[in-house]
Amino acid sequence: MKASDISPELRRLIIKERALFKALVPTTHQAEVIQYAEREKVIDTSAVAKRFGVSIQSANGTLRRLWKVGHLNRENVGDPTGGTLYQYTPFHIK
Repeated sequence: MKASDISPELRRLIIKERALFKALVPTTHQAEVIQYAEREKVIDTSAVAKRFGVSIQSANGTLRRLWKVGHLNRENVGDPTGGTLYQYTPFHIK
């Protein structure tokens, strides 16, 4: 795909709002996490850490960023020990 393949209106919007568009485009790792969520339907920090061989802190940061920009949904399902446990599901446009 080339820039000429999209409408002039969309090109102008991308140029005007380039910081927003840059924030919305996931990194390669983030895209892999999104695809993992789509396959598994529900994921959490420990599942991502285990699947991708990263620390809990790294997995948590990745999931939080993906949730903040709208690539994933997040629900606090509670932790039996009294802490917070979030589950993430893929965001689907309806």
